Amino acid sequence: DRERLQQDRATIEKERSELSATSDKLARDKQRLSEQTKAATAKFHQQKIETREKLDQLSNEREQISLVKDSLLQVQWAQEETSAKLKKEEQTLKDYATSLKGRVETLVKR
Repeated sequence: DRERLQQDRATIEKERSELSATSDKLARDKQRLSEQTKAATAKFHQQKIETREKLDQLSNEREQISLVKDSLLQVQWAQEETSAKLKKEEQTLKDYATSLKGRVETLVKR
């Protein structure tokens, strides 16, 4: 009976030791997982900030591109307007030259 009691105590002590080791391992795993979760959360928030900054930068670049595009369209419109005026003026000068040529020919014939 005593021998059985000693065996039971030894078994209980062994199981207690194993449970303690398992408990310690679980505590370490819990701490490690907690640290990993904090690190992952911090990384996620940093990536979120970086993504927001990149989106803001892209938005600013789009706005600048739009402004440059509008400016170029205004320049193009002004060039087209100037070109049309120059063509009209050129035609007026051609007509005047033709008129003068006709007058000179008339005067020469006299």
